[in-house]
Amino acid sequence: MYGFNPCPKPRHTLKKKRRLKDIPKDIRRFVYERDNKCCVRCGNPHNLQLHHIITKGRYDPRRYNFKQGVHDPRNLATVCVGCHRKIHDQPEAMLEMLEWQRLRFGEVLKYATE
Repeated sequence: MYGFNPCPKPRHTLKKKRRLKDIPKDIRRFVYERDNKCCVRCGNPHNLQLHHIITKGRYDPRRYNFKQGVHDPRNLATVCVGCHRKIHDQPEAMLEMLEWQRLRFGEVLKYATE
């Protein structure tokens, strides 16, 4: 459907964890507010995190219509810790998030892929 094969979330070192905080505060606040400060998968309002739907490692600016790059709000979703883990561990959960993104924001690909 999307030509996308989810992969497990890598175990980040402390140095990389600092880089993961690079989402600007104004974008973080906007996404949390947009998603009503609840997990978009299960509705849980606790232990929230931001999830990159198209991961930073797979993001290619030539392929996606994100004006603000990988941290574009259309590429971010508010999820609880449990759902975040499932998204990275279960391919069907990742596909659900890709479908959520498509339904909510329209097509994000610049061109169709097979």
